[in-house]
Amino acid sequence: MSWGNVIHRALEALPHNENLSDTFITHLLQQEGRPTTELPDVRSTLENVMSTPLWQRLRAATEKWTEVPFGIYENGIYLTGTIDLAFREKEGWILVDYKTDTVRDDIHLADLVAYYQPQVGKYAEVWKNTTGEAVKEYGLFFTHGAQPYYEWRSLQAT
Repeated sequence: MSWGNVIHRALEALPHNENLSDTFITHLLQQEGRPTTELPDVRSTLENVMSTPLWQRLRAATEKWTEVPFGIYENGIYLTGTIDLAFREKEGWILVDYKTDTVRDDIHLADLVAYYQPQVGKYAEVWKNTTGEAVKEYGLFFTHGAQPYYEWRSLQAT
């Protein structure tokens, strides 16, 4: 979990500054009680994320938001969450939920997608209902490994 916290906090800052300093990353590692020798691993993960087509879309986005908290009352339950990344393209918003799980194989990945997909689907519903703006796509972005994997759902812009 502490590795996930480091990566999430770095990814929170990255859309606003792609040149995160070693000092910043070292501070994140220290806050989580992780060895500073993991700095190259963090850098490698961030570079892998930035090499994806999704990141190129983010760079071109007209508006970018990270770590957007929300709370809704639904069916007698108060639900809270945090949307890791939202960015606007011409046709609507794209919502991203980063996952730092270690993906063992394709079967495990399919299980993780099935488990997490309802969560990010709820984020898309909340975003549209709260902002009144269209969600074009939403998805999961798994950061583990040399080739990050993302699983998307496209929505009709309404």
